[in-house]
Amino acid sequence: MRPWRPLRNLILVALLLGRWAGPAAAGDSQAGVRDAFAAARGALVQGDGAAALGWLSSGTRARLDAIRGAATARGEPALGGRGPIDKIAILGLRRFVPAPVLHGLDGAALLHRVVAEGWLPRAKVEGSALGPVAIQGERAAAVVLVDGKPSLLRAEFVQEDGGWRIDLTRLAAMGDGLLRLFASSKHRSEDDYIAELLDKAGARLAAGHP
Repeated sequence: MRPWRPLRNLILVALLLGRWAGPAAAGDSQAGVRDAFAAARGALVQGDGAAALGWLSSGTRARLDAIRGAATARGEPALGGRGPIDKIAILGLRRFVPAPVLHGLDGAALLHRVVAEGWLPRAKVEGSALGPVAIQGERAAAVVLVDGKPSLLRAEFVQEDGGWRIDLTRLAAMGDGLLRLFASSKHRSEDDYIAELLDKAGARLAAGHP
């Protein structure tokens, strides 16, 4: 199991629980959304983290920068006020990425590593496409198809700088709620449950089962 698989699974379930209401998108708008998705997909497959980063919304980039900044800070990371998704990302980066490597990662390099290390399987990225697109004002959403079949993943987009950008900001809130729900069902505190997830991932890595 990859260190990020618990987080990835939480996000996938969160996406399944999501709802989207909106009229069918006009042809030009649909094309813009699909072009943005295809460009980001192509950049990830080719390991071009800088290009992939450019297709993320400003809010998503700011969130990634904040997580990376907290993970690379000296001493114990400041986790107060952060949600469980941010906590598991920060603690996971510090635990599973060697410090010299981590401190050299900017947002683009981090996205490249996500694919290079298999945290986001390249084959799944290559085989992904968008289903029907719904647009509501300056936001859009579509189910992600993998090898032509609907997946649990739903991509969201926002209009910025005259174009569509992939927006992941809403996923964190849904993921936070799910992680807290899972922790409560196990009668564990949020922090204890996060530590348990990271310990299990570390044990599998030590046993040679990423």
